[in-house]
Amino acid sequence: MSNTIKNRLQRLGRMSAGEKRKAEFRVVLRSHMAAYPALEQRREFGAMFFFFAHKGAAALLVVAVVLTTGGVTLASQNALPGDTLYPLKLRTEQVRVALSASPAKKSGLHLEFASRRLNELEKIVQEESARQMNVDALLINYKTELEESQKLLDEDPRETEEIATRIDRATSAHQQTIKEISEKSQKKTFADTLKRYLDDADEHAESQNEFANLALLAGTSTEDALVPGTGETLLTEQKAVRKEFQEKSRKKIRSVQDRVSEMEQTLKKAQSEGASRPNAEQKLEEAKHALENARTQSERGSYGDSFITSVQARKAAKEAERMMEEPEQERSEHDENE
Repeated sequence: MSNTIKNRLQRLGRMSAGEKRKAEFRVVLRSHMAAYPALEQRREFGAMFFFFAHKGAAALLVVAVVLTTGGVTLASQNALPGDTLYPLKLRTEQVRVALSASPAKKSGLHLEFASRRLNELEKIVQEESARQMNVDALLINYKTELEESQKLLDEDPRETEEIATRIDRATSAHQQTIKEISEKSQKKTFADTLKRYLDDADEHAESQNEFANLALLAGTSTEDALVPGTGETLLTEQKAVRKEFQEKSRKKIRSVQDRVSEMEQTLKKAQSEGASRPNAEQKLEEAKHALENARTQSERGSYGDSFITSVQARKAAKEAERMMEEPEQERSEHDENE
């Protein structure tokens, strides 16, 4: 064992951890050993695991040191799905989250790792290789990271705004990245299959973005009126929030309008071909009605309400789209059950 590791162990030897914390890191360390048995033969790693089993928290910090400075782990950070070191990359991310002290930091890491998944996807779609078979698992991981970040919104009320803001910004950036990947892959042989995955990822990003913004709205005011007895600072904050949701509301309305227009064209085409889609037509009418309400609210300056209503309109339009894609037989069975 190197003198550096020995010194760290000696300094941390008096620290302790609860049984739950110990159990969590035993799982992480053993998963590393199972994936990379050669590590188990290293004296440093063996000594570290032995110390972990007996000293708890001291070894947790040693794990962080080894995982963030070890050559193998550093090399794994450039690994892509299908590469030998990719599982180590994912497990290192798990350790970093487990070692984070606050919900905001954990959430930030989950968002960082979600962004990594999209960056990895952008790289592998440029290849014509077997790695493309990993796209499904990669995007499942992407969605999982977003969901884990969202779960932390209610962990500590003092950090809800910070977490929600991070999710809002990250998912907006993700949607732009997804759009760019889609454009770059249009001429690829797997473009049609990839598009379904990208559409699903985009929908997930938008849903998480909406959830985060609804959490922001829950704790703020977007109206003109100032609550009696409050100061100038609060008024300034309210105006800033109001301006922010003014743009978000308008952007959401434009986005939903584009989706509604596409659905109207799809329905017209289906009708011209003699197909009937009454359920989809009804759901699309709901979306149009909600969209009109969102516009009215925006014109009145109720940008928070407008954003919420436009979210409802988008969900109705999405449901209409799902109904349009549903096979005729399944629709008939669904109608009979209704």
